[in-house]
Formats: sequence, C-alpha cells, structure tokens
Amino acid sequence: MIDEAIFLIGRAEEGVHYQEVAKGVSRVHLELERNQGKLQVKDVGSRNGTYLNGQLMVAYKAYSLQAGDKLQLASTEGPIYELVG
Repeated sequence: MIDEAIFLIGRAEEGVHYQEVAKGVSRVHLELERNQGKLQVKDVGSRNGTYLNGQLMVAYKAYSLQAGDKLQLASTEGPIYELVG
C-alpha cells in the first residue's frame, strides 16, 4: 500500500521508500505519485529503464496507472509489479 504522496523505488539503502535489490535496478529507479486521487508513475532516469505493460517508458514522463497495469524494472528480466485495484 502506498500512503506517501510520492513513493520512490530503487536499490539505495537510504532515500527510497522501497528497496529493490534485483540486478539492474538503479539507486533511485521509479517514482509513484498520487495526484488528485490518481496514481502516476515516472522512470527517474534509470540506467536500464522501466516497462509499463510491455512498453518502454520515456524517462521523466508521467504515466497514469490503472488496476491491472504491470511495471517491469531493469529490462525484461527485472522484477514485475502489478497494480491491484
């Protein structure tokens, strides 16, 4: 559950809300933001990218998330997160 207005995911030991230690994940990889009741996601310039429903995200561009959307960090071999309703 994301309770913060901005929630950061990355491999850093400090400065992120969730530490993901999978290979290829950047120190600060992904930002989730709750904006006017909607959830948005941004890849914050990660080295290996993030995929939203199989499509490579453009770094620093905000994407709206819907229930069932899947985020995959650090190429097609990285961890997958699914947004549940």
